[in-house]
Amino acid sequence: MSRYRLLKFLIPLFLGFYVSMIWLKPVIGVAHDEIFPFFAWTLFDYIPEWTVTENVLVVHSIDGEPVSGTRYLIPGHEIRDQKALGTTVNDCRHLADCDNAVKQRLYPIVNRLAAGNDVEFSIIEARIDLREVQRSIYSLAKGEAKRTDFFQLRQENTIGRWTTGGGRSEIGNWDGSYEAAELLARSHFDVFRYENYLIYVRDSCDQADLNARFFLHLYPADENDLPSDRKKYATDNLDFNFSDYQFRLDEECITVRPVPAYAIRRIQTGQFINREGRYDHPWEVDIELAPAEGKDE
Repeated sequence: MSRYRLLKFLIPLFLGFYVSMIWLKPVIGVAHDEIFPFFAWTLFDYIPEWTVTENVLVVHSIDGEPVSGTRYLIPGHEIRDQKALGTTVNDCRHLADCDNAVKQRLYPIVNRLAAGNDVEFSIIEARIDLREVQRSIYSLAKGEAKRTDFFQLRQENTIGRWTTGGGRSEIGNWDGSYEAAELLARSHFDVFRYENYLIYVRDSCDQADLNARFFLHLYPADENDLPSDRKKYATDNLDFNFSDYQFRLDEECITVRPVPAYAIRRIQTGQFINREGRYDHPWEVDIELAPAEGKDE
């Protein structure tokens, strides 16, 4: 009977002390750690942040030639590079001499990681949905996604665009006024061309427009201009995402895709959606360029 009375005393005492850990843990300075054998109470009220925003340095072209796909130099493996980018972005937001900060801190990184005389790159703010990353891991494991699709970045703001050989720029010599460019096609996205850039414009767009991947197939006037791995296909495949080359996203939705400098006789472009391995094309256009832009007849 004495043991029973002891248990009646100790069990309520233990439970009372256990519950008191809710208030004791912050007092003793371990609010976010477990105290064995007591669980962490914060596990019950913690809601993870599924969306994060990161500064990203993306390369668009090297010596006038567009990179294959999207090339993100930062984030990368070097923490120092990430810190240099963060410091530069902070300076660009608060200092007048943003260009000098970029030149001193980022040009050496760009020249080290993407060697070239003229490297065109942008600093952007990109939103990363970690749930998309999680889904990409599953798709990658099942062979339904490529590694290049792994990080789903949603560009929210362009801080600036630079060329290491020429300082700050817009898109080449383009000032953002697409009316001055050549109209190639009217469609879901209107397609314009200015020098070695294709400009995709829509008056207003929704998330489906931004998520659908663009396909871009170029037929050169001279097939010898194609990269060696594309000659057997007779086309250049430059598929991309809206956020890869996003130029503006406010009243109008504009993305600008650099293309090679060789003469082009035909362009096939549009958007596609992969639904369980089957591709749907919400829109597409087939553009035959003038004879002066292609092979001589």
